[in-house]
Amino acid sequence: MMKNRCMIMAAIVLSMFSLSSCSSDNSVSTVQLQKVCELATIQTEVTAVAVTEKGKSNILQANRTYWEEFEMNVDLAYEIEPEDITVKGNTVTVIFPSQPTLKFSQADTGSKSYYSKNSIIKNNITMSDRDAAKADAVEKAEKEILENETICEMAEERTKAIITSYIESLGSTINKNYKVEFKDED
Repeated sequence: MMKNRCMIMAAIVLSMFSLSSCSSDNSVSTVQLQKVCELATIQTEVTAVAVTEKGKSNILQANRTYWEEFEMNVDLAYEIEPEDITVKGNTVTVIFPSQPTLKFSQADTGSKSYYSKNSIIKNNITMSDRDAAKADAVEKAEKEILENETICEMAEERTKAIITSYIESLGSTINKNYKVEFKDED
């Protein structure tokens, strides 16, 4: 008896979910479109070099240099928020960001590093010195990528093509002919 009640409740809940999904208004969902935009990324690999030079504070110390070369994976994506998408009739307007968002991650290739030798009295390069040098290297890499018009244009074209294709495909499944317009962010 309890088993039958559980099965009946499950059937009712499933019916409610299926009926509510059928009653949607057959239009472009800005949330779905935002998820599509998250997929429209370009990945590239960057080699960065972090350098720290530490001068000596007394005559018995040596000038020290720390150098590290490391690989990073970079994802370029144009993040489009739901409020940047409007649907009026058969026209979908997307306000397009002025530059991509970059996400860095350490590549699995490892890194190569070099420390210059100490003298009689140590002149240590600390972990915070190394971290600051790495942060500077990442900042320089980010600036170089954003100044690289070719890769930014490729990411923009790919994102626009994927958005347009998605909206047109959605329109064909619900027998609507959507027109996609892109406007630059102010």
